[in-house]
Amino acid sequence: MNKTAILLLILLSWGSSVWAIDTNYVGITEIKVWTAYIDIYTEAEHECMDQQKHRYNLRKEEKEMFSILLTAMTAKNKVSLNYVCSNNKPQINGVRVKP
Repeated sequence: MNKTAILLLILLSWGSSVWAIDTNYVGITEIKVWTAYIDIYTEAEHECMDQQKHRYNLRKEEKEMFSILLTAMTAKNKVSLNYVCSNNKPQINGVRVKP
């Protein structure tokens, strides 16, 4: 195993990655809105260390992405989430919607 691969494995094991990950296109099963953040639950499992493998976090300030996700859930559209692992939790950075 080369040094780059070893470094990548070490960074991923810390649970805080700078590389974005995309999910497959999946359905949203639940949305929970809290004071500081929003939980988005999907059929896809994330690659972060968090125990709740179907929960993705969205910052409350991301109103456009929240609106798109809520609309997609209501219309039963499939979504692909782009996320990074931050403090072992998947933080959503981008959303794609497929009719």
